[in-house]
Amino acid sequence: MRRSPQPARGRFRAVTRAAATLSVVVLLGGGLAACGKDGPDDTLQAFLTGWKSGDLTKVGFVTADGSPIASAKVTDEIIGLAGDLPQA
Repeated sequence: MRRSPQPARGRFRAVTRAAATLSVVVLLGGGLAACGKDGPDDTLQAFLTGWKSGDLTKVGFVTADGSPIASAKVTDEIIGLAGDLPQA
């Protein structure tokens, strides 16, 4: 009886991690737009500007219950989810 070869796990793991990272960015963008103080346009622009520069301190993140959360914690979470993905 022949066994089928196992797929290249490293490639699929990278694809899964990329999909998870993209999901986080989309969800954060949507959450920021919905919960931002200045309206969705200003908040989303602040997030995208901060994303490019690596400084998210001007965004003003909140948790699901509305309490503030430090931008450093959010940045650490994003880096943890991204893992060893190359930064563009």
